[in-house]
Amino acid sequence: MRRVILLVLSLLALVTFLPTATQAAGVAVGPTTMDIPNAVRGGEYQRTVTVFNPSEPEMEYTFRTDGEAGTWVSLYDWNTKQAVQSLTIAGQSNVTVQIKVKVPADIANGSYTATIYAESSPIAGTGDNGASTVLQGKSVLTVTVSDTQTVSGTVLSIQARDIEAGLPLRLEVNFRNTGYERSVRSDFALGSLCFWLRSAF
Repeated sequence: MRRVILLVLSLLALVTFLPTATQAAGVAVGPTTMDIPNAVRGGEYQRTVTVFNPSEPEMEYTFRTDGEAGTWVSLYDWNTKQAVQSLTIAGQSNVTVQIKVKVPADIANGSYTATIYAESSPIAGTGDNGASTVLQGKSVLTVTVSDTQTVSGTVLSIQARDIEAGLPLRLEVNFRNTGYERSVRSDFALGSLCFWLRSAF
């Protein structure tokens, strides 16, 4: 009977202590889902995720991707713009990771997913047979490749400068693209056009 009581007390002590090791560390990734609709073949797109370290000590997190579009994804430190495979985050702090997506030029129409993982370094278990624990957060990115594109825009302002009669008149038109997101190599969300007209007054 004494052995049974001692065994039960030992198990209770072990169960009580085990969560302490894992609660001292953690990871969260947001947003948990992202979308790139109406992507074009050969296009390049950007998104960002925030990785949170809710624990008090600093933690190192390793990044990896998988899924059909996993190889399309590259990760960069938002501040340094350098490619990253891991980052050390201060306790109760967060960092922003830039995601760059390169859509293959020969891919068929359809939806493709890539899962971005942030994983903690192994946390040693407790007890004689304690196993190490890896904490994980993830964000799922869906890329929809389509031949159908929505083209639209909004004119924000039109400006003209005072000039002398007979000189070209310069008009500046600021517009915002409210349609589909095009490749970052060839388009922009906000821009301007300049027109030269001959003044007749």
